[in-house]
Amino acid sequence: MRSHAAVLEEAAAQSLREEARLQARRQKSETSVDKPATGVVSAIHPPLLPGEAHKLVAVCRRVGHGSIYSEVLLRRPDWQLHPSVKWFADDEHNQYYCPEGSRLVDFCDEMHFSRIAMYLNGRQCMENKAQLSVLVPSLVGDTFYIKDRQWVDGHCPLDKEGDALPWFVKEAEGNEGLFVDCCQQASECMGLARAGVNYVVQQHIRDPMLLGGKKFHLRCHMLNICMEDGETWHVYTYKDAYLNISPNQWAPDDMSRDTQVVIYRSQRAGDWKPWGEVFPKLKACVAETIGRAVAQGKLKGRLGKKQFEISSLDIMVDIHGKVWIIEINMGTVLRDKHCDPDWNDDDMITSAFDIIYPCQGPPHVGQWDFTAKFSGVLVDEIQEPVSDEVADDMAAFFDGLA
Repeated sequence: MRSHAAVLEEAAAQSLREEARLQARRQKSETSVDKPATGVVSAIHPPLLPGEAHKLVAVCRRVGHGSIYSEVLLRRPDWQLHPSVKWFADDEHNQYYCPEGSRLVDFCDEMHFSRIAMYLNGRQCMENKAQLSVLVPSLVGDTFYIKDRQWVDGHCPLDKEGDALPWFVKEAEGNEGLFVDCCQQASECMGLARAGVNYVVQQHIRDPMLLGGKKFHLRCHMLNICMEDGETWHVYTYKDAYLNISPNQWAPDDMSRDTQVVIYRSQRAGDWKPWGEVFPKLKACVAETIGRAVAQGKLKGRLGKKQFEISSLDIMVDIHGKVWIIEINMGTVLRDKHCDPDWNDDDMITSAFDIIYPCQGPPHVGQWDFTAKFSGVLVDEIQEPVSDEVADDMAAFFDGLA
Protein backbone atom coordinates (compact mmCIF):
# COMPACT_ATOMS: atom_id res chain seq x y z
CA MET A 1 0.00 0.00 0.00
CA ARG A 2 1.45 3.34 -1.02
CA SER A 3 2.07 6.14 1.42
CA HIS A 4 0.90 9.65 0.54
CA ALA A 5 4.59 10.49 0.01
CA ALA A 6 4.71 7.80 -2.67
CA VAL A 7 1.58 9.27 -4.28
CA LEU A 8 3.30 12.65 -4.43
CA GLU A 9 6.42 11.08 -5.96
CA GLU A 10 4.35 9.30 -8.61
CA ALA A 11 2.45 12.50 -9.37
CA ALA A 12 5.74 14.39 -9.76
CA ALA A 13 7.13 11.67 -12.04
CA GLN A 14 4.03 11.76 -14.23
CA SER A 15 4.32 15.55 -14.37
CA LEU A 16 7.91 15.26 -15.62
CA ARG A 17 6.95 12.68 -18.25
CA GLU A 18 4.08 14.86 -19.42
CA GLU A 19 6.33 17.91 -19.60
CA ALA A 20 8.81 15.98 -21.76
CA ARG A 21 5.99 14.83 -24.04
CA LEU A 22 4.84 18.40 -24.48
CA GLN A 23 8.33 19.74 -25.13
CA ALA A 24 8.14 18.87 -28.83
CA ARG A 25 4.97 20.92 -29.23
CA ARG A 26 6.17 24.03 -27.47
CA GLN A 27 7.98 25.48 -30.47
CA LYS A 28 4.75 25.52 -32.44
CA SER A 29 2.47 26.62 -29.67
CA GLU A 30 1.81 30.28 -28.90
CA THR A 31 1.06 29.44 -25.27
CA SER A 32 2.58 26.79 -23.05
CA VAL A 33 0.96 24.87 -20.24
CA ASP A 34 3.86 25.79 -17.94
CA LYS A 35 4.07 29.46 -18.91
CA PRO A 36 2.98 31.78 -16.06
CA ALA A 37 -0.66 32.58 -16.63
CA THR A 38 -2.28 35.96 -16.22
CA GLY A 39 -5.72 34.60 -15.41
CA VAL A 40 -7.52 31.51 -14.20
CA VAL A 41 -7.82 28.63 -16.64
CA SER A 42 -11.32 27.17 -16.79
CA ALA A 43 -11.57 23.46 -16.19
CA ILE A 44 -12.60 21.49 -19.27
CA HIS A 45 -15.55 19.11 -18.86
CA PRO A 46 -14.52 16.07 -20.93
CA PRO A 47 -17.24 13.79 -22.28
CA LEU A 48 -17.18 10.29 -20.82
CA LEU A 49 -16.19 7.60 -23.26
CA PRO A 50 -18.64 4.75 -23.91
CA GLY A 51 -18.30 2.25 -21.10
CA GLU A 52 -15.81 4.43 -19.22
CA ALA A 53 -16.10 3.68 -15.53
CA HIS A 54 -12.85 4.81 -13.94
CA LYS A 55 -12.54 8.02 -11.97
CA LEU A 56 -9.54 10.32 -12.05
CA VAL A 57 -7.37 11.74 -9.27
CA ALA A 58 -4.85 14.53 -9.87
CA VAL A 59 -2.28 15.56 -7.27
CA CYS A 60 -1.21 19.16 -7.75
CA ARG A 61 1.01 19.32 -4.67
CA ARG A 62 -0.95 21.92 -2.78
CA VAL A 63 -0.40 22.23 0.95
CA GLY A 64 -3.01 20.22 2.80
CA HIS A 65 -4.39 16.70 2.89
CA GLY A 66 -4.83 16.20 -0.86
CA SER A 67 -2.13 13.55 -1.16
CA ILE A 68 -3.49 11.57 1.81
CA TYR A 69 -7.00 11.67 0.36
CA SER A 70 -5.68 10.73 -3.08
CA GLU A 71 -3.96 7.67 -1.61
CA VAL A 72 -7.28 6.49 -0.16
CA LEU A 73 -9.07 6.85 -3.51
CA LEU A 74 -6.25 5.23 -5.48
CA ARG A 75 -6.64 2.05 -3.45
CA ARG A 76 -9.92 1.53 -5.29
CA PRO A 77 -9.67 -0.37 -8.59
CA ASP A 78 -11.88 2.09 -10.48
CA TRP A 79 -9.72 5.15 -9.68
CA GLN A 80 -6.50 6.11 -11.44
CA LEU A 81 -3.93 8.88 -11.25
CA HIS A 82 -4.16 11.63 -13.86
CA PRO A 83 -0.93 13.55 -14.58
CA SER A 84 -0.53 17.15 -13.49
CA VAL A 85 1.41 19.84 -15.36
CA LYS A 86 2.71 23.28 -14.56
CA TRP A 87 -0.08 25.83 -14.48
CA PHE A 88 1.35 29.21 -13.52
CA ALA A 89 3.81 30.89 -11.15
CA ASP A 90 2.80 33.83 -8.97
CA ASP A 91 4.74 37.02 -8.31
CA GLU A 92 6.66 35.29 -5.51
CA HIS A 93 7.75 32.50 -7.90
CA ASN A 94 5.53 29.88 -6.29
CA GLN A 95 4.77 27.23 -8.90
CA TYR A 96 1.21 25.95 -9.23
CA TYR A 97 0.04 22.84 -11.03
CA CYS A 98 -3.18 21.69 -12.67
CA PRO A 99 -4.40 18.42 -14.22
CA GLU A 100 -3.10 17.80 -17.74
CA GLY A 101 -5.28 19.57 -20.27
CA SER A 102 -6.85 21.75 -17.57
CA ARG A 103 -9.20 18.85 -17.14
CA LEU A 104 -11.92 18.72 -14.52
CA VAL A 105 -11.22 15.49 -12.62
CA ASP A 106 -13.20 13.63 -9.98
CA PHE A 107 -10.86 14.63 -7.17
CA CYS A 108 -7.98 17.08 -7.08
CA ASP A 109 -6.25 19.07 -4.36
CA GLU A 110 -6.51 22.12 -6.66
CA MET A 111 -10.22 22.68 -6.08
CA HIS A 112 -10.79 24.67 -9.28
CA PHE A 113 -10.27 21.43 -11.23
CA SER A 114 -12.06 19.05 -8.85
CA ARG A 115 -15.64 17.85 -9.11
CA ILE A 116 -15.74 17.93 -5.31
CA ALA A 117 -14.22 20.54 -2.99
CA MET A 118 -12.11 19.37 -0.04
CA TYR A 119 -12.63 22.60 1.94
CA LEU A 120 -15.85 24.13 3.23
CA ASN A 121 -16.85 27.53 1.97
CA GLY A 122 -16.86 29.85 5.00
CA ARG A 123 -14.72 27.56 7.17
CA GLN A 124 -13.07 30.54 8.89
CA CYS A 125 -16.21 31.06 10.99
CA MET A 126 -15.10 28.06 13.03
CA GLU A 127 -11.34 28.10 12.66
CA ASN A 128 -10.97 31.74 13.65
CA LYS A 129 -11.25 31.74 17.44
CA ALA A 130 -12.86 35.18 17.58
CA GLN A 131 -15.57 34.17 15.10
CA LEU A 132 -16.09 30.84 16.88
CA SER A 133 -16.63 32.60 20.21
CA VAL A 134 -19.38 34.70 18.62
CA LEU A 135 -20.92 31.69 16.87
CA VAL A 136 -21.26 29.47 19.97
CA PRO A 137 -20.49 31.60 23.05
CA SER A 138 -22.07 29.13 25.47
CA LEU A 139 -19.66 26.40 24.33
CA VAL A 140 -16.55 28.58 24.43
CA GLY A 141 -17.05 30.68 27.54
CA ASP A 142 -16.42 34.34 28.32
CA THR A 143 -14.08 35.83 25.74
CA PHE A 144 -12.28 39.15 25.45
CA TYR A 145 -10.61 40.49 22.32
CA ILE A 146 -7.37 42.30 21.58
CA LYS A 147 -6.82 44.01 18.26
CA ASP A 148 -3.46 45.64 17.56
CA ARG A 149 -2.66 45.80 21.30
CA GLN A 150 -5.98 47.42 22.19
CA TRP A 151 -8.92 45.87 24.03
CA VAL A 152 -11.86 45.80 21.62
CA ASP A 153 -14.59 48.21 22.76
CA GLY A 154 -12.56 48.83 25.89
CA HIS A 155 -13.89 45.56 27.31
CA CYS A 156 -11.10 43.91 29.32
CA PRO A 157 -10.87 41.29 32.08
CA LEU A 158 -10.08 42.35 35.63
CA ASP A 159 -7.91 40.76 38.27
CA LYS A 160 -9.92 39.12 41.03
CA GLU A 161 -8.39 38.56 44.42
CA GLY A 162 -8.16 34.88 45.24
CA ASP A 163 -8.83 33.75 41.65
CA ALA A 164 -5.84 31.57 40.78
CA LEU A 165 -7.01 30.21 37.41
CA PRO A 166 -4.60 31.18 34.59
CA TRP A 167 -5.46 33.23 31.52
CA PHE A 168 -4.79 32.28 27.89
CA VAL A 169 -3.92 34.72 25.11
CA LYS A 170 -4.60 33.01 21.77
CA GLU A 171 -3.92 34.29 18.28
CA ALA A 172 -7.33 34.34 16.63
CA GLU A 173 -6.05 32.89 13.36
CA GLY A 174 -3.56 30.39 14.86
CA ASN A 175 -4.33 26.77 15.76
CA GLU A 176 -2.90 23.49 16.99
CA GLY A 177 -1.85 25.05 20.31
CA LEU A 178 1.18 26.70 18.73
CA PHE A 179 -0.08 30.26 19.08
CA VAL A 180 -1.15 30.24 22.71
CA ASP A 181 0.50 31.92 25.70
CA CYS A 182 -0.64 31.88 29.29
CA CYS A 183 -0.23 34.11 32.33
CA GLN A 184 -1.38 34.15 35.93
CA GLN A 185 -3.30 37.44 36.06
CA ALA A 186 -5.74 39.12 33.67
CA SER A 187 -3.68 42.30 33.86
CA GLU A 188 -0.70 40.46 32.33
CA CYS A 189 -2.53 39.48 29.12
CA MET A 190 -1.81 42.63 27.13
CA GLY A 191 1.91 42.14 27.71
CA LEU A 192 1.74 38.93 25.64
CA ALA A 193 0.09 40.61 22.62
CA ARG A 194 2.00 41.79 19.57
CA ALA A 195 1.17 44.75 17.38
CA GLY A 196 -0.90 43.97 14.28
CA VAL A 197 -2.21 40.63 15.59
CA ASN A 198 -5.75 39.76 16.72
CA TYR A 199 -6.21 37.74 19.90
CA VAL A 200 -8.90 36.15 22.00
CA VAL A 201 -8.37 36.12 25.76
CA GLN A 202 -10.03 33.45 27.89
CA GLN A 203 -9.65 32.21 31.42
CA HIS A 204 -9.04 28.54 32.17
CA ILE A 205 -12.27 26.61 32.61
CA ARG A 206 -13.32 26.17 36.21
CA ASP A 207 -13.28 22.76 37.89
CA PRO A 208 -11.50 20.95 35.04
CA MET A 209 -11.68 17.18 34.97
CA LEU A 210 -8.19 15.78 35.50
CA LEU A 211 -6.69 12.38 34.72
CA GLY A 212 -4.42 11.18 37.47
CA GLY A 213 -4.03 14.78 38.56
CA LYS A 214 -2.94 15.84 35.05
CA LYS A 215 -4.67 18.21 32.67
CA PHE A 216 -5.94 16.77 29.41
CA HIS A 217 -8.18 17.58 26.49
CA LEU A 218 -9.82 15.47 23.81
CA ARG A 219 -9.01 15.72 20.11
CA CYS A 220 -12.25 14.77 18.35
CA HIS A 221 -13.17 14.74 14.65
CA MET A 222 -16.19 15.69 12.60
CA LEU A 223 -17.06 15.26 8.93
CA ASN A 224 -19.22 17.90 7.27
CA ILE A 225 -20.63 17.44 3.78
CA CYS A 226 -22.67 19.89 1.71
CA MET A 227 -24.45 18.44 -1.30
CA GLU A 228 -24.47 19.79 -4.83
CA ASP A 229 -27.71 21.67 -4.20
CA GLY A 230 -25.74 24.04 -1.96
CA GLU A 231 -28.36 23.67 0.79
CA THR A 232 -28.30 20.14 2.23
CA TRP A 233 -25.73 19.51 4.96
CA HIS A 234 -24.88 16.14 6.51
CA VAL A 235 -22.88 16.13 9.74
CA TYR A 236 -21.00 13.20 11.26
CA THR A 237 -19.00 12.81 14.49
CA TYR A 238 -16.28 10.18 14.90
CA LYS A 239 -16.91 7.74 17.73
CA ASP A 240 -13.27 7.57 18.77
CA ALA A 241 -10.95 10.39 19.81
CA TYR A 242 -7.54 11.02 21.34
CA LEU A 243 -6.68 12.09 24.85
CA ASN A 244 -3.87 14.63 24.92
CA ILE A 245 -2.49 14.39 28.45
CA SER A 246 0.03 16.68 30.10
CA PRO A 247 3.21 15.02 31.39
CA ASN A 248 2.97 17.16 34.55
CA GLN A 249 0.66 17.32 37.53
CA TRP A 250 -1.71 20.24 36.98
CA ALA A 251 -1.53 23.30 39.18
CA PRO A 252 -3.26 26.59 38.34
CA ASP A 253 -0.13 28.59 39.20
CA ASP A 254 2.20 26.51 37.00
CA MET A 255 2.67 28.53 33.82
CA SER A 256 4.92 26.00 32.05
CA ARG A 257 3.71 25.19 28.55
CA ASP A 258 3.65 21.41 29.04
CA THR A 259 1.37 21.84 32.03
CA GLN A 260 -1.16 24.25 30.52
CA VAL A 261 -1.01 23.70 26.70
CA VAL A 262 -1.05 20.03 25.69
CA ILE A 263 -0.77 19.05 22.02
CA TYR A 264 0.47 15.44 21.94
CA ARG A 265 -1.66 12.33 21.52
CA SER A 266 -1.45 10.09 24.57
CA GLN A 267 -4.17 7.44 24.27
CA ARG A 268 -7.44 6.70 22.52
CA ALA A 269 -10.66 7.84 24.11
CA GLY A 270 -12.18 4.39 23.79
CA ASP A 271 -9.94 3.29 26.67
CA TRP A 272 -11.22 6.15 28.86
CA LYS A 273 -14.22 5.13 30.99
CA PRO A 274 -16.19 8.45 30.89
CA TRP A 275 -16.10 8.56 27.06
CA GLY A 276 -19.50 6.84 26.81
CA GLU A 277 -21.09 9.76 28.66
CA VAL A 278 -19.01 12.47 26.98
CA PHE A 279 -19.58 11.40 23.37
CA PRO A 280 -23.30 12.33 23.19
CA LYS A 281 -22.42 15.76 24.57
CA LEU A 282 -19.69 16.09 21.96
CA LYS A 283 -22.27 15.29 19.24
CA ALA A 284 -24.52 18.01 20.62
CA CYS A 285 -21.60 20.49 20.44
CA VAL A 286 -20.92 19.52 16.82
CA ALA A 287 -24.59 19.83 15.89
CA GLU A 288 -24.96 23.22 17.55
CA THR A 289 -21.80 24.62 15.97
CA ILE A 290 -22.55 23.46 12.44
CA GLY A 291 -26.27 24.17 12.76
CA ARG A 292 -25.69 27.78 13.74
CA ALA A 293 -23.03 28.28 11.07
CA VAL A 294 -25.39 26.95 8.37
CA ALA A 295 -28.48 28.81 9.62
CA GLN A 296 -26.59 32.11 9.75
CA GLY A 297 -25.10 31.65 6.29
CA LYS A 298 -21.54 31.56 7.59
CA LEU A 299 -21.00 28.12 6.13
CA LYS A 300 -21.99 28.50 2.49
CA GLY A 301 -22.99 25.97 -0.12
CA ARG A 302 -21.32 25.71 -3.51
CA LEU A 303 -24.17 25.38 -5.97
CA GLY A 304 -23.36 22.51 -8.35
CA LYS A 305 -20.30 21.29 -6.41
CA LYS A 306 -20.28 18.92 -3.47
CA GLN A 307 -17.93 19.91 -0.66
CA PHE A 308 -16.61 18.22 2.45
CA GLU A 309 -14.09 18.64 5.22
CA ILE A 310 -12.66 16.48 7.96
CA SER A 311 -11.85 18.74 10.88
CA SER A 312 -11.15 18.40 14.59
CA LEU A 313 -12.41 19.89 17.82
CA ASP A 314 -10.31 20.21 20.93
CA ILE A 315 -12.63 19.93 23.93
CA MET A 316 -12.26 19.94 27.70
CA VAL A 317 -14.68 18.51 30.24
CA ASP A 318 -15.30 19.90 33.70
CA ILE A 319 -16.15 17.85 36.78
CA HIS A 320 -19.81 18.76 36.31
CA GLY A 321 -19.87 17.02 32.92
CA LYS A 322 -20.07 20.13 30.73
CA VAL A 323 -18.13 20.04 27.47
CA TRP A 324 -16.18 23.15 26.40
CA ILE A 325 -14.75 23.80 22.94
CA ILE A 326 -11.15 25.00 23.14
CA GLU A 327 -10.66 25.39 19.40
CA ILE A 328 -11.63 23.93 16.03
CA ASN A 329 -8.91 22.98 13.57
CA MET A 330 -10.15 22.91 9.99
CA GLY A 331 -6.70 22.01 8.66
CA THR A 332 -6.26 19.41 11.37
CA VAL A 333 -3.25 17.13 11.64
CA LEU A 334 -4.00 13.73 10.09
CA ARG A 335 -1.54 10.88 10.50
CA ASP A 336 -1.24 7.72 8.42
CA LYS A 337 0.22 4.45 9.61
CA HIS A 338 3.56 5.22 7.93
CA CYS A 339 3.90 8.21 10.28
CA ASP A 340 2.34 6.68 13.39
CA PRO A 341 1.75 2.90 13.38
CA ASP A 342 -0.22 2.96 16.63
CA TRP A 343 -2.30 6.17 16.72
CA ASN A 344 -3.09 6.95 13.12
CA ASP A 345 -6.19 8.13 11.28
CA ASP A 346 -6.21 5.67 8.36
CA ASP A 347 -9.49 3.95 9.27
CA MET A 348 -11.18 7.28 9.96
CA ILE A 349 -10.13 8.76 6.61
CA THR A 350 -10.96 5.62 4.61
CA SER A 351 -14.45 5.32 6.08
CA ALA A 352 -15.02 9.06 5.60
CA PHE A 353 -14.44 8.62 1.86
CA ASP A 354 -16.86 5.69 1.82
CA ILE A 355 -19.43 8.30 2.88
CA ILE A 356 -18.18 11.07 0.58
CA TYR A 357 -17.64 8.81 -2.47
CA PRO A 358 -19.73 5.69 -1.78
CA CYS A 359 -18.72 2.48 -3.49
CA GLN A 360 -21.36 0.19 -4.86
CA GLY A 361 -23.69 -0.93 -2.11
CA PRO A 362 -24.23 0.69 1.28
CA PRO A 363 -21.31 2.81 2.50
CA HIS A 364 -18.99 1.41 5.15
CA VAL A 365 -19.24 4.26 7.64
CA GLY A 366 -16.91 2.70 10.19
CA GLN A 367 -17.05 4.72 13.41
CA TRP A 368 -18.61 7.81 11.83
CA ASP A 369 -21.85 8.50 13.67
CA PHE A 370 -24.52 10.44 11.78
CA THR A 371 -25.17 13.52 13.88
CA ALA A 372 -27.54 15.89 12.09
CA LYS A 373 -28.95 17.03 8.77
CA PHE A 374 -29.41 20.73 8.12
CA SER A 375 -31.03 22.64 5.32
CA GLY A 376 -29.24 25.88 4.67
CA VAL A 377 -30.21 28.76 2.43
CA LEU A 378 -28.38 30.20 -0.51
CA VAL A 379 -26.17 33.10 0.50
CA ASP A 380 -28.08 35.76 -1.44
CA GLU A 381 -31.29 34.74 0.39
CA ILE A 382 -29.91 35.67 3.82
CA GLN A 383 -31.10 39.12 4.79
CA GLU A 384 -30.95 39.25 8.57
CA PRO A 385 -29.10 37.44 11.37
CA VAL A 386 -30.96 34.61 13.04
CA SER A 387 -33.82 36.04 15.12
CA ASP A 388 -34.13 35.44 18.86
CA GLU A 389 -37.16 33.25 18.23
CA VAL A 390 -35.27 31.06 15.75
CA ALA A 391 -32.26 30.98 18.08
CA ASP A 392 -34.51 29.76 20.91
CA ASP A 393 -35.95 27.04 18.69
CA MET A 394 -32.43 25.96 17.71
CA ALA A 395 -31.32 25.95 21.35
CA ALA A 396 -34.25 23.67 22.25
CA PHE A 397 -33.31 21.35 19.40
CA PHE A 398 -29.66 21.20 20.49
CA ASP A 399 -30.67 20.64 24.12
CA GLY A 400 -32.69 17.68 22.93
CA LEU A 401 -29.61 16.22 21.24
CA ALA A 402 -27.69 16.45 24.51
